Amino acid sequence: MVRRILSIVILAILCVGCSKEEQLSNRLIGTWSVDRLEISVSGSLPFTAPLSDVGTITFKSDGTGKNNLDYSYSFLSETYAVNDNEAFKWENSEATVTMEGNANSGEQIIIWEVADNAKKKQVWTRSDDLGLNYEMELLKQD
Repeated sequence: MVRRILSIVILAILCVGCSKEEQLSNRLIGTWSVDRLEISVSGSLPFTAPLSDVGTITFKSDGTGKNNLDYSYSFLSETYAVNDNEAFKWENSEATVTMEGNANSGEQIIIWEVADNAKKKQVWTRSDDLGLNYEMELLKQD
């Protein structure tokens, strides 16, 4: 009986001791497939490009990672292609993931809002300076 109570107390301490920031950080370590990426624009020219199987993103415990993304979409008779195989540095808060790297040979910092933080599935959103809105669904591979 004493062992059972002690086990419950230790488990409770471990659960309380892990902040939401640490929880997200620990969950990110590994390789995630980008199962869905939706790019949209609102306003006078509404536009949505739903994409699937875009590639993978790997997060390492040392705060580095690597993109392996390849996709394209068309907007206003223009085709935009993205082939991102760049390394990046990452850090997170309780509700955001910041990725800093050399996207196409230019320094870039991207801050994603974490809308859903589950062990095997993440949903992230962000908007950029051009007015594009992104929603990305990640599925844990390992």
